[in-house]
Amino acid sequence: MTVATTLFRFEGSYAREVPGLSVPWTAAVAPAPELLVLNEELAAELGADPAALRDPAGVALLAGRVAAR
Repeated sequence: MTVATTLFRFEGSYAREVPGLSVPWTAAVAPAPELLVLNEELAAELGADPAALRDPAGVALLAGRVAAR
C-alpha cells in the first residue's frame, strides 16, 4: 500500500544488520483501531504528515494493518 511508503520508509535494515537481536513477528490484529493520541512534533521529525496519520489509512499503518514494502 502506498501509505506505508509515503509516510515511512521501511527497509528492515536493523533486522538484516543485527540478526541476533531481532526475531520475525506477526502481531495479533487489532479489530477496530482508533488513534487516541498523536505526537505531531515527533511525526514531523520522522518525516510523516500528522494529518495523514489521522486518516483511516494512517491509523491502519500505526496499528500494523498495512504491510511494509
